[in-house]
Amino acid sequence: MALPAIVAGLLVVASGAGVSQEAGVGRRTSCVACHSDVDLFGPAQLRVVESFGHDVHAEAGLSCHDCHGGNPDPVFAEDMSAAMDESFASNPYRGVPDAAEVPAFCGRCHLREAELFLQSPKAAGFAEHNGYLFGIRDDGCAFCHEAPEPQAKVTDIYSFGGCASCHGNHGMVRPTLAFLSPLPDTPCAFCHEGAATATREVGNPEGAAGDYEQARSELLVQATDMGIDGEDRFDWLVDMTLTQPSHTMASTPEGGAPRLRPAFERLFTEFRIGKTSYEYEDPGTGEPVRAPILRCASCHADEDFLGSQAHGRRVAAAIINRLRELTARIAEAERAQLAARRSGVDTQHISTDIGLASDSLTELVILLHSFSADEGSEFQRVYAEGMVYAGGALESAREALDEGV
Repeated sequence: MALPAIVAGLLVVASGAGVSQEAGVGRRTSCVACHSDVDLFGPAQLRVVESFGHDVHAEAGLSCHDCHGGNPDPVFAEDMSAAMDESFASNPYRGVPDAAEVPAFCGRCHLREAELFLQSPKAAGFAEHNGYLFGIRDDGCAFCHEAPEPQAKVTDIYSFGGCASCHGNHGMVRPTLAFLSPLPDTPCAFCHEGAATATREVGNPEGAAGDYEQARSELLVQATDMGIDGEDRFDWLVDMTLTQPSHTMASTPEGGAPRLRPAFERLFTEFRIGKTSYEYEDPGTGEPVRAPILRCASCHADEDFLGSQAHGRRVAAAIINRLRELTARIAEAERAQLAARRSGVDTQHISTDIGLASDSLTELVILLHSFSADEGSEFQRVYAEGMVYAGGALESAREALDEGV
């Protein structure tokens, strides 16, 4: 059984041309050599190899056989029985999982996330909706959902396959906070603004808040002048954060891109700041292609429909707000620590609490696969713990700032 068609939006558009033997992997394997053969496979199948070129697993050095098993030796490119040998001692061929088997398939590496998902209300919801979708071929979700519900636009899905329904397959991008909904107006908010408070730049040296507000205002004016808004503006601002003087080193290699300050680069990566879309090069035409990522808003409406509450969007909002509150608090503490350090105060002890808060954030990114942020949930417990660590770091940084005055 093929994996859910909802992943089609993550796949490269078929070009009609032959696929490079090296497409999608860093080395030639029996899998790539065979599945790139235009005489054996049609456009839909060729897409699998094409799209894997920008897959996060390919970037990590993995290839087809690492997930599906089998003998990757290219000498077996024309020997299907040897390449797909279920008795191959070091890596038996596992094939393509059915939709219901996807969590266990991905869970061979992502065990914790798979276990959390299988115990979550999301898994139960998928199972229920697979019952609704059974036998529906043409309309997909639009069979039940009508505009303005976002599901009305999803007409190419016939079953939900766990992990693949949100992350896709063979064209997966690194998950970022942009997968969630609703996003703040700007990516800057994840470091500089709390989600549910009016406070900004608390704990920063005097003048820092004004500098941020001015820089933010100037960027928004520039975006307006360029006619950029909505998600396009969000993505453009992600790029702009990588060029801001406060985020980059004073010296830049001649002709090169600005070098990020180590502290900012670490937080940018650690906080998983990302875009609502990604770009790749069409292997047939060589032209750049921009594709949207699947987000909570792709399926979950803002308003109540079908006599039920928009529960999914409310859960998503609770999750992203907690993440946003913790990232903003960690970033505040880090900036205050850096300011104190510049004034000559020893701040090594503050790093411990910042590190523990960051560990909590990493744990939350895993726990969001439980799809619950209710009081008493593990997600809420780890969030509260992280806020205590980040708050302690911020308080210590404030004291260090006072000492350095």
